[in-house]
Amino acid sequence: MDDVKVVNYSQTGIAVEVSDPAIFFGAATLTLENGEVISGVIRHCRQKDGRYVLGIVYEMDIAALCESTK
Repeated sequence: MDDVKVVNYSQTGIAVEVSDPAIFFGAATLTLENGEVISGVIRHCRQKDGRYVLGIVYEMDIAALCESTK
């Protein structure tokens, strides 16, 4: 998806706003601006103002990723 807006994030997951709904427990891959790829699983999909908010739980240790990019 090209039209993705980050709503919230933490060390364990991220919430993104998208234009289309997604499948619960489906795989999700996010590519950051620096080229790093983060994989996760969609834990929820909620409609909000004609768009959808996806809650994605990371499948990897994001703290380790952040340390490696410093």
